[in-house]
Amino acid sequence: MTYSHTDSLSLVWASCQLHLSVSAFADAARTDTRQALLTTRSEVTARRVEPLWLAGYA
Repeated sequence: MTYSHTDSLSLVWASCQLHLSVSAFADAARTDTRQALLTTRSEVTARRVEPLWLAGYA
């Protein structure tokens, strides 16, 4: 089976589109993970600080 020049260009275009989609998805996942980590860290810090604060003013 032979590919014409147009077919190979279409194939390259499709692979570029796929790569961009995967990159965008990976970036979004990375951002979500970072936000989740920051949120978790904040909650842990709040849990640590809150009992100390309550103990000081109880």
